[in-house]
Amino acid sequence: MNNDEIRIVELPPMRIISINGFGQEPEDQAFRKMFEWAKEHGELDKPHRLFGFDSVPQTPGSPNRGYDVWMSAEEACLPDGEARLIDFTGGLYVVMRVEVTSPWDQIPPAWKQLVKWRLDSPY
Repeated sequence: MNNDEIRIVELPPMRIISINGFGQEPEDQAFRKMFEWAKEHGELDKPHRLFGFDSVPQTPGSPNRGYDVWMSAEEACLPDGEARLIDFTGGLYVVMRVEVTSPWDQIPPAWKQLVKWRLDSPY
């Protein structure tokens, strides 16, 4: 990975399905829930953008934190169960593409690279 892979883009407004995970490994939980929801709703064979981010910070003395997974959704896609609908307004974001075959081996180093980029940037 190098800084050429990190760039600022303007994400357009989009309709989002959001699912939350909470616990010691909320990423796994949230992605598993999203996969199950998408499978139940026939969304696995359609192209989607996926986004993930910490949503509830870890509090002192607790090993738990929150993590949200967002999946772009077509107009006909309706949330239910734990899935929530969000009308994302878009905006400027720092992005980095990471081809993931082993999440715990690839995502943490990519995240550290983004943090370093941010600290060294004028943003």
